[in-house]
Amino acid sequence: MVIGALAFLGLALLPGYYSFDELQWIARGQDAVLPWQDWLNLSVPQYRPLTFDLWLALASLLGGEPLHWHALWAGFAAINGWLLYHVGRSFGLQKGTARWLGLAFLLSPYAVFVHAWVATLADLLVFQFAAVAVLWLRHPWTGSSARWLDDVMVVTLLTLLALASKESAITLPLVLLGAACRHPHPRRACFGALVASLWVGLYLVVRAHTILDTVDVNGSYGWSIANIPANALRYVLFVFDLPRFEVHTELLRWRSWHVVAGGAALLMLTTAFKRGWRWGIALLVAIVLPGPVLILDTIANQYAYLASAAVCVLLALVAVDGGRNTRRIVLALALLAAIHGVWLGVRMARVGEVQQNLYADVLGRLAAGAVTPLRIASVREGDRWLPQRLLHQVPSYRGVALAGVVVVTANAEDADYLMRHDGHLQAPDQPARLK
Repeated sequence: MVIGALAFLGLALLPGYYSFDELQWIARGQDAVLPWQDWLNLSVPQYRPLTFDLWLALASLLGGEPLHWHALWAGFAAINGWLLYHVGRSFGLQKGTARWLGLAFLLSPYAVFVHAWVATLADLLVFQFAAVAVLWLRHPWTGSSARWLDDVMVVTLLTLLALASKESAITLPLVLLGAACRHPHPRRACFGALVASLWVGLYLVVRAHTILDTVDVNGSYGWSIANIPANALRYVLFVFDLPRFEVHTELLRWRSWHVVAGGAALLMLTTAFKRGWRWGIALLVAIVLPGPVLILDTIANQYAYLASAAVCVLLALVAVDGGRNTRRIVLALALLAAIHGVWLGVRMARVGEVQQNLYADVLGRLAAGAVTPLRIASVREGDRWLPQRLLHQVPSYRGVALAGVVVVTANAEDADYLMRHDGHLQAPDQPARLK
C-alpha cells in the first residue's frame, strides 16, 4: 500500500507542533517532579488520568523534539488503521476491501487532524479500547460456561480504561451495540454493550454534579439540546467542504462549496437507505456517535474521530452489499474526503513549520538579551490567530522560560517584533518603543 506508506511518512516528518496544548504538556514533562494525576479524584472537570499520566511520561521520555512525537503519532495511526482493518474483516469484508477501508479512514480529514496534532492522545486511546472491545466480542459464545465471566472482566477493563482516557468513552456501549447488528450471533456483543452500559451509568452518576457545574461555569462548554441536529449536520458537511480547516459553527452559513458538501452528504445517506432502512438508521447512529459533544456550543475536529471510523466501516459494508453504482458513489465520497484530508495535512505541516521558525527566533532573541515583555504580532491579518495559538500559556520551551513573551492581537503597531508568514520574526519599520 504505497499510498498508506506515504501517508505515514508524511505524518512522521511533520516539522513542528500545531498548538499550545502539546507544548504545555511537553514543558510539564521536563519538570524534575512530574505532576501525576490522582486517579481517585473524580471531581476534576476533565477526568483523564490515563491520558494525562501517559502524556507526562512521554514528554519526559521524548523531550521537545517534534520528529519524535510525530513518528510516535504515525505509529498510533498505523495501529488504529490496522485495528480498523481487523474490525472490517470481522464484519465479513475481504482482505482487499478491508485494506481500502483502513486507508480511507487514515486519509479522512478527521483522522489526519488527530494524527497530525500530537495533543490528541485521549481520542487515540478511546478508539483503541473501543476497537479492541469490538474485536474481543466478534465471535459467538462457545460451550464454555466461563466465557461470559471472561467477557465481563475484559469489557469492564476496556470500559474503565476508556473512561479514564476521555469523557467521550461514554459512547462505548453504543459502539458495541452497533457492532452487534452485523454479527451472525449478536448476543455476545449485546451482552458486552450491557456490561459497558452499567459502568458508563455508574460513571455518569458519580460525575454528574461535576459535569453539570463545569458546563455552567465554563463558557467553552455551554450547551443546548437544540445544538444536536445542527452540530451533527456540521460534522457531516465538513468532510466534503474542501477549503475548510476546522469544524466551526459558521459551517452552516451559505458558501458555494456547501452545494458539493450537501450533495455528497445526501448521496451518502441515500446510498445507505437504498440498502434497507437498517443500513440508513445505522449510518445515522454512526453520525451522531460524537454523542455528548453534539449538545455543546463549541465543536472540534477531534471529537468526531471515532464516529468517522464507524461511518467508514458502514459505507464499506454498504458498498460491498450494493451494486456497481453504489460502489461508485461510495468511492467518489471517499475520494472527496481523502482530498480534504491531504489538504488539511498540508496546512497543518505549514503551521508546524511556522511554530519551529517562530520559536527558534524567540529563543534566539531571548538568548541575545532582548528586553521583556517581548511583544509579538502577525504581519498578515489572516495569520493573527497563529501566534496566539502557538504561544498561549506555554511556560517554557527547551528549558527557556517564555513568561516574558506576549502576543499582541489588537494593534500590531504596539509589537516589538512582527511574525512573517513563514513564522520568522522581523523588527517593525517603526518600533513601538526604544530598546
